Amino acid sequence: MKITNPKNNQDIAKEWDNIAIIRKNQIESKKDASFHKILLPNFLKELNKIDNLSEKKLIDLGCGSGYLTNYLSLSVKDTVGIDISVKNIELAKEKYSKNNLRFYNFAIEDFQIDRYDIGVANMVLMDTMNLETCISSISNLLNNNGNFIFSITHPSFWPKYWKYEEESWYKYSKELIIEAEFRIANEVTNYRTTHIHRPLETYINLLSKYNFKIESISELPNNDKDSYPRFLIVNCKKERG
Repeated sequence: MKITNPKNNQDIAKEWDNIAIIRKNQIESKKDASFHKILLPNFLKELNKIDNLSEKKLIDLGCGSGYLTNYLSLSVKDTVGIDISVKNIELAKEKYSKNNLRFYNFAIEDFQIDRYDIGVANMVLMDTMNLETCISSISNLLNNNGNFIFSITHPSFWPKYWKYEEESWYKYSKELIIEAEFRIANEVTNYRTTHIHRPLETYINLLSKYNFKIESISELPNNDKDSYPRFLIVNCKKERG
C-alpha cells in the first residue's frame, strides 16, 4: 500500500481491466460476502422506496461486469450500465442480453446518452479521480426529482479496516490517492487498484453544490457483530437547479 500521484482515466481503466474476471467470479460465486449480505440488500431497500419504480429508467454508473445492473433491471422499465473498463463491458454484454438492458464503455463524465430517473453507483465514487466532475455529470444525467443512490467505503472507518490510519502520511481531512492490492474479506489478489480517501464533508458539499438533497444515509453494517461500519449508502434526490 502506498500514496501515489493522480492518475488518468486510462490508468484507472487498465487497473479494472486487469481484475475484471477475478471480480466477476468473486461476485457470481458469492465469495464477496459484503456485496451480497450488505450492499445488494440495502440498494434494493433504497430502490424500493421509490414510487412507480416499474416505470423508471435507471443508469448504473460504474457497472463492472453487470451483476448489479441486471439485478436492478428486474425492477425498472429500462436500464443502462456504463463502465470505464472495456473488459468489464465485454463480460457484461456476454452474460446479459435483455430488451430493457444495455451496456456502454464510457467514463461517467463522458456519457451523454439520454436522461434517467434513477442513478446508482456501487463502490465507485471513492475510486473516481475527479469527484466534482463526476457528481456534476451524474446530476446532468438525472431528471429533476430523480434519485441518486450510491455506496462508498466509510471515510471515517475504512482507514482503520485497511490498517492505514496509523501511517505517517494519513490525515482524515486530506484527499489521499492510495494504491494497494485489491482485496475482499475472503481473498487478496495480486492486482493493484486505486482508492481515493476523502473526508465525508467533501461528498456532502459536492452533492449540495450540484442540486442533490440527501434523503437518507445508512452506515453499514449496523449490527451487534461489527464494532464499526465499513460502508455508507446514501440516497439523494435531485432538485431543480
